[in-house]
Amino acid sequence: MDNQEFNFLNHALKSGNETKFWLALSKDLDEKIIPELDVYLKETDEIVKILGSSISTLKGKNKL
Repeated sequence: MDNQEFNFLNHALKSGNETKFWLALSKDLDEKIIPELDVYLKETDEIVKILGSSISTLKGKNKL
């Protein structure tokens, strides 16, 4: 993995976490949209976990 790929994944992870923050904050806007936001939060959380796992895996492979 080169530095550019690592930077891309890190940026994607940070963006995913920021998205989770704004979606959670948006729940205060209107109670009617909470179920839809929960779906988006769940999906975003899964993506963030995948990105985090990918970064960890690639870091581990780089040590070999």
